[in-house]
Amino acid sequence: MLSIADEHRVRQKANEIASEIEKRFARHVVRVRTRFDEDWTGEPLVYFNVVLRDGAAKAGVAERKQGKGSPAGGISGKDIFSQVREAAWNAFDQAEIISGSTVHFRSESEAAAIPDKFWD
Repeated sequence: MLSIADEHRVRQKANEIASEIEKRFARHVVRVRTRFDEDWTGEPLVYFNVVLRDGAAKAGVAERKQGKGSPAGGISGKDIFSQVREAAWNAFDQAEIISGSTVHFRSESEAAAIPDKFWD
């Protein structure tokens, strides 16, 4: 269990990371929402819910199925999944406030079709 001050720092850091991801990957990411909760063991965890533009999401799924990497001259959907996860995980490793974070993805279409307060 985190102290109130540590929880505040975790929430603040998570929101900073979300903003950085939105800026860094603006061509591919619509928005990033964060949620602070506990994992199944009761340990504190930050959830990053990333809404990808439909094109980036579709490209990532297709590339994963085909085992392909990044196309020449651009970032692939598969790369966006990996890079966003890495950005979120590394930031919290460096902060050393909590032991983990997890990243979930949805496409714009999926987010619109499945309303959820943690994604909007």
